[in-house]
Amino acid sequence: MKRLCVLGLLSLFPFLGMAQGAYGVQLGIGRTTAYNSRFTTTVSGFYMARLSPRIYLGGELAIQKYSFTYEAGLSAPAYSDIISVSQKSYYMFVSPKFDLGIGYHKHVHFTFSAGAGLLMGGYQNTDQHTPLWVTNGVGVGADTMTTETTRYMRNFLYRIGGGITERIPTHGYWSITLSQDFSFLPTRLNNGGANLNTSYFCFTVGIMHKYPQTLVEY
Repeated sequence: MKRLCVLGLLSLFPFLGMAQGAYGVQLGIGRTTAYNSRFTTTVSGFYMARLSPRIYLGGELAIQKYSFTYEAGLSAPAYSDIISVSQKSYYMFVSPKFDLGIGYHKHVHFTFSAGAGLLMGGYQNTDQHTPLWVTNGVGVGADTMTTETTRYMRNFLYRIGGGITERIPTHGYWSITLSQDFSFLPTRLNNGGANLNTSYFCFTVGIMHKYPQTLVEY
């Protein structure tokens, strides 16, 4: 009877070992892949539950900033044509996240996520080609007029992303993470004016804690 109990207990070890989770934070830099873009900061936090020795499923909360200038590049602009658009904005994204470990030690992970982002702040300016003055309904000369068009920025964005994360074990259940992520924004960045659409790339460094979950029955 004792042998059967011991064998039964040992047979549960693989399943108990699978009952793990992980959480962490990451900080880094990113930029849009289109337009005259500038590097900005990005920060995120995540929680993942382990479904199998290689598969994790969870969620991520991330703040990404966008800073770029769109240049229309018109050789002969007409009146009211948009010359350029400058935007600085930041969004908070909430995304379900899928994680797949690769290799024997699973130090490399492929990640996939998709979610929505809420506009948290920023501004946008638009330069337009305008006449110096109008006489009898006819424009004379040419000038560039700058208008604040923050109202055109979208309040919500959708993001589909993927990337690679390298986990470097340190002490105990702690690891350092290095992540390279690419995300595609299927919707426009604005509701009016220029048709702005871009993707986003970022590199982050973080720390992650992996913990075992203990099943207790009464």
